[in-house]
Amino acid sequence: MDSREEVDVGLDTAGHAAVQRKVDMFESVREEAQFRRFARLQRVDIQGQLKQMMGPEAQLRGMQEDVIRAIVRGENPIIQVAGTGEGKSMSLMLPAFCSPDGVTVVVVPLVALRGDLHGRCQQMGIDMHVWQGQGANRAAAIVFVTPESAVKEGFRSFVNRSQARGQLDRIVVDECHTVLDSEVAFRPQIGDLGPALQEIGVQVVFITATLAPGDVGKLYARMGLDGREEDDAVVGQVVWERLGRYSSGKIIVCGGEVKQVERLGERWSWAVFHSRVDTSEGNEQRLQEWVKEGRVMVTTNALGMGINVADVRLVVHAGAPRRLREYAQKSGRAGRDGEKREAVIVLPKGSDTVQGRAGKEKAERKALVEEAMEEFIGGR
Repeated sequence: MDSREEVDVGLDTAGHAAVQRKVDMFESVREEAQFRRFARLQRVDIQGQLKQMMGPEAQLRGMQEDVIRAIVRGENPIIQVAGTGEGKSMSLMLPAFCSPDGVTVVVVPLVALRGDLHGRCQQMGIDMHVWQGQGANRAAAIVFVTPESAVKEGFRSFVNRSQARGQLDRIVVDECHTVLDSEVAFRPQIGDLGPALQEIGVQVVFITATLAPGDVGKLYARMGLDGREEDDAVVGQVVWERLGRYSSGKIIVCGGEVKQVERLGERWSWAVFHSRVDTSEGNEQRLQEWVKEGRVMVTTNALGMGINVADVRLVVHAGAPRRLREYAQKSGRAGRDGEKREAVIVLPKGSDTVQGRAGKEKAERKALVEEAMEEFIGGR
């Protein structure tokens, strides 16, 4: 029996927020299903699935495979600029074909293009649905929606429901250059996509044939994107890959500040722990629930030095620890049961770029810390 459900008007924003805050068995099962689907997608034979979808002679062309593998790795955001006829639609269809129990939302501004994609999905056996502003709607492997409908409360309720069920994988914005063309007198709702996508917080893929290199920065600015999106994607990639590698055990992600912790927790649906997230009693309950049922927790130093959870397999440092003892203390939370454990440092993009005297001094301090870490790790 399909786990999807018919959706007309779904969960409201306040209800969804309550689900996100409560860490219960339902949430644990939802996260587990999402983790397993993502891990399964990473192991899939892309070329083999393409042949199954399109026939034995099918081959990926040009940059198609690179883009699809970036999508599979969870990189975010992704911008694909390719000419007409170069197969951009594979970026939305093949991942959906490989994970039919997930949901890919495709924002399509042109009616003719939506009809073409609709027909191709039918031909390839991909479950799809065209969102209707009025009437019943349902989840599917691919859900097509106009920009005007995508920013309305009814569709956002559907998205909330899909997230609550652990089904929403990504949002694809086709013909994304139209975001730069929208104005008060011409399809103004397209310009509202940026805030809407930020609130949803899943992987976003932008596709177009007509975006000049100089306009990429404008698109980022219009959509409210910055470099933190890419850094968060790398952290997520590390965690998702290890979740596929380890069938059991826990993962701790260490952030440097509360905003980063909350951003990572919201984006990847991970349990969050910091001093201001709850009362003392609430934090204790939150921690015990994670110890009993959870897999991933993102936290600041508030998790404490005395925590003793035996089956932590991985500690991810989202940014370089400020001191060697901080790295050692946090990393030491892993492997207390004597089994295999890892500690991974994810450095922000551009962290090795310095300018001026102050930048040089900072780089020298950073190099000393890294040297000390290498000696510590090597046991010298």
